[in-house]
Amino acid sequence: MRTTHPILLRAAGGLLASFLVCVCLPATSAAQEAVEIPAMVDFERSAAELRDRIERPPVDPDRADTAVVLTNSGNTRAYAICWAFDDDGKPLGRTRIKIPPLGLRWVLASDLSNDQDFIGSVRCYVSGNLHGSAVFFGPGITDLPVRPVPQVATATGHRIEFPLVAHY
Repeated sequence: MRTTHPILLRAAGGLLASFLVCVCLPATSAAQEAVEIPAMVDFERSAAELRDRIERPPVDPDRADTAVVLTNSGNTRAYAICWAFDDDGKPLGRTRIKIPPLGLRWVLASDLSNDQDFIGSVRCYVSGNLHGSAVFFGPGITDLPVRPVPQVATATGHRIEFPLVAHY
């Protein structure tokens, strides 16, 4: 029968505590950064408003914005919390969106960044059966790639990434 010496247990516990402090410190500074982001804003834009935006693109050819669109294929209301990140990965803003059953809602990159010019990405944490689309409005209108991230799916939801989003 093998026994472990109490001194070895204390040393192993000390090493584990040091490791956890080192691993958790970056998370603490990231959480402090997130606190500096303006308050979360709720948006309730309908499909009719998106249609109007597509039919009447911006007049200024130097103006560009991206619509982040979330479609609910489920029979219950779904929710999303979306974060905008600049090209250095710094969080710029966030929003909460409620999507009705079998409906869609959308938000502009300018809404997420508090009207700050940026080229970066958006990450949404979603509940329910939500699917993402992105529409770029500029001199022309085009769709942009969207990536569902199934490996981070949990019992309460999953993540959708919009790897290229711009507002300028």
